[in-house]
Amino acid sequence: MIGDLGSAWDFATLNRAFRLLHSNPDATLIALGMTRYWKAADGISLDVAPFVAALENATGRKALVLGKPAAEFFQSAADRLGVPNGQILMIGDDIETDIAGAQLTGMLAVLVRTGKFRTLDLAGPIKPDAVLDSVSELPDWWERQGCRPPRNAGRGCAIRETFERPRTGGERERNQVAPRAAAGAAQRRGTSGTVTAAA
Repeated sequence: MIGDLGSAWDFATLNRAFRLLHSNPDATLIALGMTRYWKAADGISLDVAPFVAALENATGRKALVLGKPAAEFFQSAADRLGVPNGQILMIGDDIETDIAGAQLTGMLAVLVRTGKFRTLDLAGPIKPDAVLDSVSELPDWWERQGCRPPRNAGRGCAIRETFERPRTGGERERNQVAPRAAAGAAQRRGTSGTVTAAA
């Protein structure tokens, strides 16, 4: 099982993992996520995916991914929450593991311009449903979609009906995949609808 070791990663550690896998053809390579990099206090840093990819290449095996962007990861949260996937909103700063992972599983996804966000992210094929400067803008943005904050009296809203936009063929195809959701989500309930936000 491969997780993020930060600065503890070195050749000896990676090679030991390779040897363990090589010596046991039946062993499964398990990855706790496939995030490529993250923003540490001292700057951008490698995350677990590059090390998993190295082991995949060396062993010829495909890793079983338990974390983002695996569909099973998102679905487990949706199942625990009991919320329809079309009424779950993923919020994150990673265009691939957060936004694409959410959209591939039938969720809507908002990208925030914080953390590891780069303007270049918006030029690629993955298109978030909305972009906010910060998660702190979520309440105001939510109001602009015609929804009242859950703590207030009045109606809630079904988010997909409220601000779904026309999608490309590829996006429509993605949304036909069985809906799933995001783990670690913070659930927010309205009167007639539900939104789940996750970072």
